[in-house]
Amino acid sequence: MGVSCRKRLLGGRFSTNIILGCAALALWLAPCAFAQTNATPTAAAPTQKSTQRSFDAVSLHPGGNKNYMIGLDYLGSASKEELPKDGLVNWNITLGYLIRFAYDLRESHEVSAMLESLPKWTQGEWYVVQARVEGSPKRAEVRAMVRSLLEERFKIAAHIETHEGDVYALTYVKPGKQFRPHPTGEPCTNFVPLGSETKRPFPYPSYEHVHPFCGVFVRQLSPSKDRLEMLDVTTQQIAESIGGFMPLPVIDKTGLTGNYDAIIDFWQGIPPANADPTMEVGQPIETNIEKLFGLKFTKQKAQLQRFVIDHIEPPSEN
Repeated sequence: MGVSCRKRLLGGRFSTNIILGCAALALWLAPCAFAQTNATPTAAAPTQKSTQRSFDAVSLHPGGNKNYMIGLDYLGSASKEELPKDGLVNWNITLGYLIRFAYDLRESHEVSAMLESLPKWTQGEWYVVQARVEGSPKRAEVRAMVRSLLEERFKIAAHIETHEGDVYALTYVKPGKQFRPHPTGEPCTNFVPLGSETKRPFPYPSYEHVHPFCGVFVRQLSPSKDRLEMLDVTTQQIAESIGGFMPLPVIDKTGLTGNYDAIIDFWQGIPPANADPTMEVGQPIETNIEKLFGLKFTKQKAQLQRFVIDHIEPPSEN
């Protein structure tokens, strides 16, 4: 199964000043296929205007540096980061990313519907958001602040649709050598060594530049092989992350609790015509899931949600 570079998910935190390549930047822009589960909240009444607090001061303007994405250490869906103690926010981010964070869209079929319902002028638009907030707001409060920003500046309105569709249920079969419980309180590390075939400039980004971190991240090992790192995450987050590379949404039916570490290398597409003939090519992600993780896919029906933008305008001036 070949999946284009755009169809990926990024959920964790990493250095906010890293230059992002296809293996990182495209992840948040991707219309991947995930399923809505009861454990993952979606924004309450997205068609109603937010009545919660706004940023104490905020500036938003287009034209951000499209080589740098700043703010993922906080905005990532698996992030456990807090806002800076001085209350100052400085993000360089895509519009789709802002919408995804504001409405807590963790399921990629929702992200897909959201992106598809956006007008053409929004595609690839980046914005610099600089804001100040007093106190120590919780993540849900910051989401509300970003929703208020989108409502006030972009006049955004949206709704949620529910329908029945095919999904893959992820179930537990047996212990896997690259799937293990995360030791409580321990740092996140790379416990799967790189193969000898990995040649510079890969992996990209390098482990020296972006150290392993708690969350979800995709690292490129070759032009046609990637590594999905899921560290100190729940099995629901693992299902969501794997689902980004599958033809159907994936829901967690493992019955496992607690947090886990899971790393898998996989094939991301057809090698380029001028590729090094000795280059190692991985396998589709579903091929080794049972072998490496001890998990299995079973096709079934489930209720899915779609997040649809009804209205959005170019942002008003500061």
